[in-house]
Amino acid sequence: MKKKELGKQIRYLRQKKNIEPEKLCLGVCSTNTLDRLERGERLPDYFVMERILERTGKSMNKMEVLTDWDAYKIYYLREMIETDLDDGEYKSAAEGILYYEGLEAAGQALHRQYICKIKAILAEEHYGNTEESCEYLEKAVLCTLPGFQLGIIGDHIMGEEEMTLILMWLEQKIRLGETGMTRYGEKIFDYIRRTFDDEESLANIYGKAAWIFMREYVREGKWVETAGIGIRAMEILTSNGMLLNLPQIMELLLGCYEKLDREAYGALKAERDSLKWVYETYGKEYETGRGRLWKNCHRKGIYLIPEVMRQERKLTGKSQERVAVELGIDQKTISRIENGRYKPKRETFRKLREYYGIEMDICNACLTVEDFELLEWERDIAREVFYRRYDEAERLYCKLKDKLDLGYNNNRQYCLYFDALFDERNGNITKEELLQQCEKAFTVTRRNCRWEDLSCVVLNRIETSIMNVIAKTYGRIDHKEKEIYILEQVLRGFENSRVDVRYHYASVALIYVHLAGKYEESDQFDRAIDMYENGIRLCLRCERGDILGKYILEKIYTETRKNGEREANKNLYRQAYQLLKLMKMKSLKEKLEKFYHNKYNKNIN
Repeated sequence: MKKKELGKQIRYLRQKKNIEPEKLCLGVCSTNTLDRLERGERLPDYFVMERILERTGKSMNKMEVLTDWDAYKIYYLREMIETDLDDGEYKSAAEGILYYEGLEAAGQALHRQYICKIKAILAEEHYGNTEESCEYLEKAVLCTLPGFQLGIIGDHIMGEEEMTLILMWLEQKIRLGETGMTRYGEKIFDYIRRTFDDEESLANIYGKAAWIFMREYVREGKWVETAGIGIRAMEILTSNGMLLNLPQIMELLLGCYEKLDREAYGALKAERDSLKWVYETYGKEYETGRGRLWKNCHRKGIYLIPEVMRQERKLTGKSQERVAVELGIDQKTISRIENGRYKPKRETFRKLREYYGIEMDICNACLTVEDFELLEWERDIAREVFYRRYDEAERLYCKLKDKLDLGYNNNRQYCLYFDALFDERNGNITKEELLQQCEKAFTVTRRNCRWEDLSCVVLNRIETSIMNVIAKTYGRIDHKEKEIYILEQVLRGFENSRVDVRYHYASVALIYVHLAGKYEESDQFDRAIDMYENGIRLCLRCERGDILGKYILEKIYTETRKNGEREANKNLYRQAYQLLKLMKMKSLKEKLEKFYHNKYNKNIN
């Protein structure tokens, strides 16, 4: 997404929701900064950009961000601090936040807010000081929402992180003994439904709010109201493949069903037990006593400017000296940019992008569109393809294609890819023609990239999907070794990056499951099992459940081939079945039902 397109999107969303500029940027940036951003004259830093977009009800989950090394170090520092909190390593988390406070950026509002948030968590979980925690959370909220009042929540413009802080603050007020907090429930749920129209943002926030108010309704003995909130929360979370706060919601809902509906209790308990089994088997705590309100579930892609510039230069086969001469830039500047010691100025960045033919800008979506809603359609198409509902995927794609400007390379690449995919499925082209068209689509954005170069680059999500189909097609025309080679090269590209693979979850998860299947087919059982286990751990790290049941199921198949049939397999199949059921993997669940019945002459459910 180019600068002007991102600015257009923010202005379009702001005007669509009738948000005044002063309210949108309150506590985050100046109105002048927002105006320059909307007119495409300026891009703010990553954290400002994220919050502005959040306040329009959208999220960065559909974006791929190209950031400098300093911004990524802060982002990764936050990740390490939160990992320490999750593991109960409070001393290490406190040291991390002390280091954070020493950074130059720490004085800015968004960073002060984050520091107060972490201090609040430490005050409560490490020192047991709920009152101090509540004070820190109030400070955090007021950093970007001066004058905030819970009773008039509808008067404020908030993003996903700010809503999280308010819910944390509300929880601490309840712990301090404030009563009648459920009176805010209807207002908060109404605000969440009206504001967060991005499905994954809605799931993240709704799950947190549901946990708080379900607990309060339980204390008041309002079982029907509790169940209503829980059922809705589970539907939203599982429809988005999200595990964050799902165990806590399930536990409270089980308590309701135990009193209201024994049949529903039994069905939900089976799903809960399977999910708990996965957590415990892979060494992750199955937390039910307290919701992790401070955690967020993000799926954005992150790429480093230094890595991208170095990768692209190497693909051209040119030295730093030659690039410097041809662009009229000092060679030391090129070296500092590639080493991450220097953030390029906007004009230098523009020159390098144009020189290398880099499509990616600072902030990119899969498609370049005027209407943000079209990115929701793209997400829906990807989901329908993932669940193998191809007819619905093709119907949505045809609607989307009519609205895309094919003058943009990423739009043209997307359409070349999906045209080929659906044409081959409908019998209009051969496998060989599918291969040719996918290779053509790939070269739209990767003109200089050969198969042997794939381990040296980090592909975006669509490029990864294209390479996955190319590899699969080679396998279908009896080039199995080439299929595995391509997949291994793509995976190495992600693993060789300084960016954690969790920031490329969708791409890496796709390669894991395909590559593991190819290892299994070629009798490389141990490598296949390792790959499936990597995928399971990645799902748990990223709080994702959408592909968890498939990983478990495929791992069982592979272990059966390696070790032969065992009595324990029956139970493992049932565990996988319940996970597929929980995450609404209908097609795979039905296949497992038939397989299990044929194998054991029993119904799996």
